[in-house]
Amino acid sequence: MSSQLKKFVARYSITKVKEEKKVFVEDVGDSSEEVITQAKSKKRKLTPKNEKKTKTKREAIDVTNVRGVKDFLEGDQVDLVIIGFNPGIKSGTLGHHYANPCNHFYKLLRQSGLVHSSVTCKDDSSFPERFHIGLTNLVDRTTRSSSDLTKEDMKSGAVTLLNKLDHFLKNPNITVCFNGMAIFEACLAQARKALEQKDEGDGEPVKKRGKKVPFQIGFQERGGKI
Repeated sequence: MSSQLKKFVARYSITKVKEEKKVFVEDVGDSSEEVITQAKSKKRKLTPKNEKKTKTKREAIDVTNVRGVKDFLEGDQVDLVIIGFNPGIKSGTLGHHYANPCNHFYKLLRQSGLVHSSVTCKDDSSFPERFHIGLTNLVDRTTRSSSDLTKEDMKSGAVTLLNKLDHFLKNPNITVCFNGMAIFEACLAQARKALEQKDEGDGEPVKKRGKKVPFQIGFQERGGKI
């Protein structure tokens, strides 16, 4: 499981790597989903110095009628839980995790060996039973981008998520995969806060804890190339 998970993290992360002058990340309108596309060489347009640059505002999207995405954590055989940010527009509309067709999530799960057959977002509800994999998000609210989430969204989402994962975190045989650095940091901050409140309630001196924890992503080489 550990080697397969490393392969998945490496391959999923590698799709988001920027190579200077070769590729750029294109916003596809889904908070958990980014796509790398080949950059076309274009001549730079020279504008007069006195001409003011106007920022284009993104059109607001009504998400009041979006159905959202359910958690799939049921079952006693789950041994891996993958946590995303929050549903994007496509995922929230269809009601499935990582539903944007440009996202490589399911393809790379298959290539990593974590799942033994080709799957799509429509198979997400069967993950706990078929592959012993649970799927959930830090925040339930659907937005166009994760950057649209507020600090309060992140804090309250982390509290809810930690309560949701209490059973899994107590089991040393279960792996929890944070699909993003900010998700990990939000949960870590709330976990530390809960420990400090517990220390205060027990009358013990509160231990000072560092703000940051070392976090590394490893890329596996394939045929001498990343």
